[in-house]
Parts: sequence; C-alpha cells; structure tokens
Amino acid sequence: MKLLNLTLAAALLFSSSSVTYAGADDLKVPENFHSRFVQYSTVDRADSNKIRFLYVNPEAIADAKTGEPAPYGTTIVMEDRKAKLDNGGKPVLDSHGRFIPTDEVIAVIMQQKEKGLGQDQADEDVRNPDWAYAIFSPDHKLRQGINYQSCHACHNRVAPQDYNFSFASFL
Repeated sequence: MKLLNLTLAAALLFSSSSVTYAGADDLKVPENFHSRFVQYSTVDRADSNKIRFLYVNPEAIADAKTGEPAPYGTTIVMEDRKAKLDNGGKPVLDSHGRFIPTDEVIAVIMQQKEKGLGQDQADEDVRNPDWAYAIFSPDHKLRQGINYQSCHACHNRVAPQDYNFSFASFL
C-alpha cells in the first residue's frame, strides 16, 4: 500500500500537464489476505451457484466511521468459490440453509480506494471517484481484456454507500 501511495505521489510530482492514474494493472492480490484481512461477509449467489467470501484490510476497519465513506487505503477482496452441488445440479445447503463451498476458487475480485485510483478505468459519467477494480484468476494473475467500465457502472447504483454493496453495512 505504501509503495502504491509513493508511486501515485511521484506521478503527480513529476508529470507536466497530464496525470497518469493507476488502474487494474497496479493492483495485486494482497499476500495472506485469508489470514491478515477480516472476513466480513459471505454471500450465496444463487444466480451462479457460487459463494462470495468478502475480506477487508484491518486498517480500513480501524479507520472507518459509520455513515462516512470508506477511508483511503480500503482494500476489499472477494473470493468466489463454487458451491457444492447435488446430483440435480442444485446447491447443497448446510444446517443454516447456506450454500456449502468447495475448495475450487473461480475468481478473486478486488475493489481498492486511493485518491485518483481508477481514473483510467471508466468514462467520467460512470466513474466511481477514487475506486479501482481488478479481476484475477484463481492463481492471482490479473485477467486481461476486462472492461472495468461495467464495474464502475454497476457500483454507481450504490453511490450513497461509497460505491460499495457490502462494506458500509458491515460497520
């Protein structure tokens, strides 16, 4: 995170008339996010028979204030896993009526907030101020050819919650 901040600061200081902002290419899946980050939500996705595990960095939780936008430095990691299916292709439920996850990771998706981050990911009319998105393969390699404009457009639906579907309700 500190390296990303220094990179952004250097770009601002040494650019002449144009500013280059970071985007998906600059985001990396945080090492050990399973153990270092806080898992704050689990979402069963019936539309795709998967389970989304949501994690946030502990620094964001420490700095977050209820009713206010997420602090700069917030990193949300969503790990999608396949749900266990019965012979009919329907998700198997646990004793609480929730999907049972398999060990198979489908994708890792990130949403990160820093000043000016993601400016190159979407047109101004749908861009989420200071948020960038990235989609990675199960082995944490950035997926190429992703149109992040659609991420920004979808997250615009929750602009009053700082462009995030779940973190504000966690606080």
